[in-house]
Amino acid sequence: MTLPTSGPLSLNDIQTEFGGANPIGINEYYAGGSLVPAGTSGTYGAVPSSGAISIQNFYGTASVVYKYVEDMFASYAYTGTGATQTITNGIDVINQYYYSNIFFKQRTATSDSYLVGAPDYFLSTNTTSSGATITNAVTAFTTSGFTLGSSTVTNGSGSSYISSTFVQTTTPKFQTVCQWTGNSNSQFPPDRYINHDLGSAPGFIFVRNNFNSADWYVWHQGAGSSTSASAFQLNSNVAPVYIGQLAMTSTQINIALIYNSSEYPPNLIGNSYNAYLFASNAGGFGPAGTDNIITCGRFNATTTAGSVSLGYEPQWLMVKRTNAASDWQIFDSARGFQVVSPRATGQNTYALNGTAAEVNTFTGITPSSTGFDYAVLGGPYLYVAVRKGKMKKPTAGTQVFSPITANNATGTVNTAGFAVDLQIAKPRASTDFFYWMDRLRTIATLTASPSDSARVIYSNNTNVEGSGTTIARAFTGNGFQTAGNFSSISTVYWNFKQAASFFDEVCYTGDGVDGRTVNHNLTVAPELLIVKARTSANWMVYTAPTGASRRMSLNLADADIASGGRWFSTTPTSTQFFLGANADVNGAATNFVAYLFASCSGVSKVGSFTGTGATQTINCGFSGGARFVMIKRIDSVGDWYVWDSVRGMVAGTNPSLLLNVAAAEVNANSVYTVSTGFQVVSTAAGINASGGNYLYLAIS
Repeated sequence: MTLPTSGPLSLNDIQTEFGGANPIGINEYYAGGSLVPAGTSGTYGAVPSSGAISIQNFYGTASVVYKYVEDMFASYAYTGTGATQTITNGIDVINQYYYSNIFFKQRTATSDSYLVGAPDYFLSTNTTSSGATITNAVTAFTTSGFTLGSSTVTNGSGSSYISSTFVQTTTPKFQTVCQWTGNSNSQFPPDRYINHDLGSAPGFIFVRNNFNSADWYVWHQGAGSSTSASAFQLNSNVAPVYIGQLAMTSTQINIALIYNSSEYPPNLIGNSYNAYLFASNAGGFGPAGTDNIITCGRFNATTTAGSVSLGYEPQWLMVKRTNAASDWQIFDSARGFQVVSPRATGQNTYALNGTAAEVNTFTGITPSSTGFDYAVLGGPYLYVAVRKGKMKKPTAGTQVFSPITANNATGTVNTAGFAVDLQIAKPRASTDFFYWMDRLRTIATLTASPSDSARVIYSNNTNVEGSGTTIARAFTGNGFQTAGNFSSISTVYWNFKQAASFFDEVCYTGDGVDGRTVNHNLTVAPELLIVKARTSANWMVYTAPTGASRRMSLNLADADIASGGRWFSTTPTSTQFFLGANADVNGAATNFVAYLFASCSGVSKVGSFTGTGATQTINCGFSGGARFVMIKRIDSVGDWYVWDSVRGMVAGTNPSLLLNVAAAEVNANSVYTVSTGFQVVSTAAGINASGGNYLYLAIS
């Protein structure tokens, strides 16, 4: 949960924050003493012996601190309007922050790559030019992002852009900025140390002279060590020459180790400098305050393929080859950091040191649930990786699920309210397929481009994964555009966002060996696991109510049956699920996608109920009712029924669709939304037959 920033704080709030399992009294909780929650800091005030606890009581003079990557970083893809535009990426760059830095790049045309640390003040990372004021580009920072004016640098009408926002809040160990004034013109000065507040030793630093035209000096902990030094620049593709790395500490940087061809080191008398520092595996985040959200390192892709283990799935990755001239390439999930085939996917990239439009020809790096895989790339590489979200537990269904119906023209913008990770689309009145598209397997992130097609699988058949440019168009930071296949057709779109305890997605390659483990980032044990081979195969389903020795097929109406070892008869954990050797889930050299769902308090519920043959209410623990309900009979044949609030879950307007059948929706009084969950009013065999057993997934 997220603690409120003001107002009353209930005992349940405290219990949930500390992970308590049962309701407890305040004296039991505090045991007569003070308590400091994990991952936070500060002085805490006196706690009253009874009654409501205010946020001031709980935190005293300290502020609520951010503890999650979702509060520190966001990559956001958007389309320019040529008029004032507000970008809501969920990052508060006004309150609780010290330094904010936003990288900008126009994706579809030649343009500079920019770094913005204050509204309308731009630094070009691909040139030696000093900073410049560009009016109407970034007009203001906000508590949830930033605003844009009419400048074509950031908001040209119809142009596509990518922004990546880094902030330092009262939680350090991510990124920061430190400043100094030069005091020597010597090319070979003694060590000079500059204080910083990163809270840990930096893993990556770049430095800019604020007065003169100059290169961007770079230091990276993975560059090795030597007594020699040479040009190593963010604005250039030159290869680094290895320099000392041991003198950077948790409180100081040594600028004598940051050399460049134009200044030795960044320390000219009277000149002002900014150093941008990035942490590496410093911990400080997550519920326990021990998780990493940024990692700087090195991998050797000279002669063999391999994997880098980060302990998390990255959403932003920068790489730079060290033994040859190469660009500072940027990958991010906002533009589709994807897994089509591990190590063989053409990724959307741009270069911080270049002006060229984005390309999708960088092949050899793909994300995984624990880091990234790389092919033979000809040499060693440096990297900086930022963790993908899925740390912060959602508190409302609207944060992670958005059902939308639309009947509009190609290119029309539909707002989901978040970056969509999984979309299931179905034309409502036709026998067209159920289209499953997701960011990890590739969705379109540009308005229209043959090279930016989406990949799709269909839950109503066993078809091999397909692709096309007319099934998805311009998935952006808060929604998507209507694609050609759905133009002017009444279509329902179910949009999901990956989040802790709610939904996760994993792409993996089978090995055909019993006991295969697959890592995930759901943070809790999945209660509903859906697996599809990206070749022709049935969809396999594990559910907690039926257990690891049983399975069903999403594309069929079959009852649950013995799993045939598909789940290795082993219940999934909060970090892994388990597979047998069966080709449906673990065929050797076969690519798979897995969708994982769990019960998240007040947000989602995976469960089961027994049919009564009469109206019954299923309490999901919601307060505002279910907006999505899926029901499947377990003990006998039955279709996979789905209802949603946007099409109607009330008497008289209650259309259902069948995930396993390419049929038009049918309007029949079956399932209504009620405040605590949903009500089953039908007595149909597939929904509520007396004595029947049923699986359900409900989302608030």
